[in-house]
Amino acid sequence: MKRTRLSSSLLLRLRMLLVFVLPLLTQVHAEDPKTLFRKANEYYQKEDFESAIRTYEELIKERTVSVEVYFNLGNAYFKTGNVSKSIVNYERALKLSPDDEDILFNLKIAQLKVIDKIEPVPDIFYKRWMRSVAGLLPEDKWTSIFTALFWLMIVFAGIFYLGKKSAVRKTGFVLMIIMLFLSLTSFVLTRQSIAMNRTEQKAIIMVPSVYVKSSPEDKGSDLFILHEGSKVEILDEFAEWNKVRIANGSIGWVKQTVFEII
Repeated sequence: MKRTRLSSSLLLRLRMLLVFVLPLLTQVHAEDPKTLFRKANEYYQKEDFESAIRTYEELIKERTVSVEVYFNLGNAYFKTGNVSKSIVNYERALKLSPDDEDILFNLKIAQLKVIDKIEPVPDIFYKRWMRSVAGLLPEDKWTSIFTALFWLMIVFAGIFYLGKKSAVRKTGFVLMIIMLFLSLTSFVLTRQSIAMNRTEQKAIIMVPSVYVKSSPEDKGSDLFILHEGSKVEILDEFAEWNKVRIANGSIGWVKQTVFEII
C-alpha cells in the first residue's frame, strides 16, 4: 500500500509539472518566423553578429527563407569576416531577386576580398541574348506564354483552313505564321530558363584553398588552385568528387566537402 501511494503521489506531481512546463515548451518551439526575424535584426543592430547568424540560420532551417533573410545573413557573415559564407548567402538572395541593387553591390564588395580573379569567357552574342531574355521571367511564366502562343497559332490555323473569304484566310495565314515564330521563340526561351534554373548548379569554395585535380582521386594531377569564395559550376559527380568548371572555362575535380551549393 505504501508503494501504491508513493507512485500515485509521484504521478500527480509529474502531471502538475507537465501542466506548467508544456505551455512554456510550446511557446519556445512555436515562436513564429516574424518574431525570430525581428530578434535576428535586433542582434544585428546590437552588433551581436554571432547571435544574429544563429537566428537567421534557424529561420532557414525551418524553411522560412526570403531575400531579406539571405541578404541579412550575408551581411552578418561579412561582418564576422567569413567571406565565403557571406558570398554564398548573397548569391542565394540574388537567385530570388536577380536585379536587387543592394545585393549586387554587397556581393561585389565581398568578391573584392576573394583571392582568385577569374576572367569569364565571353559568350557568343546570341547565347548572351538568350540568357538575358530568359532570365527576365521564371520558367513557369515562359511556359504559360508558350502555351498561349501555341493555342493562338492553332486558332489562326483553323481560320486559315476553314475561312471562306480570301481576305479572312490570308489574315489567318499571316497571323498563324507570326504565332508560329513567336511560339517557337518562347519555346526556346522556356528551355533556356529551365536549363538555367535546373541544370546549372553553382557553388562557392568554402575552404581557404584547394587544388583542382585532373581526375576524381587524390593521386590526380594538380591543375590549378582555387581559394575561399571562388564560384564554380557543378558539372558531374563521382563518389565523393565533383567535376567543376570555373568562369574562364577551366575544368577539374574537387571533393564535395570543399564547397557549398548556392
